[in-house]
Amino acid sequence: ISSDIYVVSDNYTTNKSVLGTYKVVFGVKDSAQNESTLDLNISVVDVTKPVITGNTSKAQISYTQTWNIQNFKTTLSVTDNYATLTNTNITVKTDNYTSNKTNLGTYTVIFSVLDPSGNEGLFTKEIEIVDDVAPVFSGPTVLTKPSSSILTVNEIKAQLSATDAKEGNKTAQITVLEDKYTGNGNKV
Repeated sequence: ISSDIYVVSDNYTTNKSVLGTYKVVFGVKDSAQNESTLDLNISVVDVTKPVITGNTSKAQISYTQTWNIQNFKTTLSVTDNYATLTNTNITVKTDNYTSNKTNLGTYTVIFSVLDPSGNEGLFTKEIEIVDDVAPVFSGPTVLTKPSSSILTVNEIKAQLSATDAKEGNKTAQITVLEDKYTGNGNKV
């Protein structure tokens, strides 16, 4: 008698696009008019995640500066298929940048937003920490010698040292970029 099933009441059809739980009652009678009913609860749920949009390009910043997470957060926007969400609904879910802001490398900050149904949208921003500070030389910047004595470029180089805030001692990597001295060392 499956073909004789009918709808007793239907709270779902008029609400099929509205979040909530709605009851539909089905009935069926046999030839002796004995009726059985079945209550069916249909839940209309939101299973679509909200979407956070913003600048996805990797940010680059010096290890001597701080990338402002909250300022960047204000540039993000969010959309959802049911709820009205705004930038203020966005939170920082994970922050691998702040504790590493002086360590060279690429780190992520993940932003999150939840809609009222508990669906979570994520946005990942990469921040690359770069070394933009040049090494520092130590040593004489002016040398004076008699025209009759010999002073080689290597002897001058031996008086210099260089250090880098991130890489430490760079003295062994000092090279001659320009040499207008060699061949003129005996001229006043």
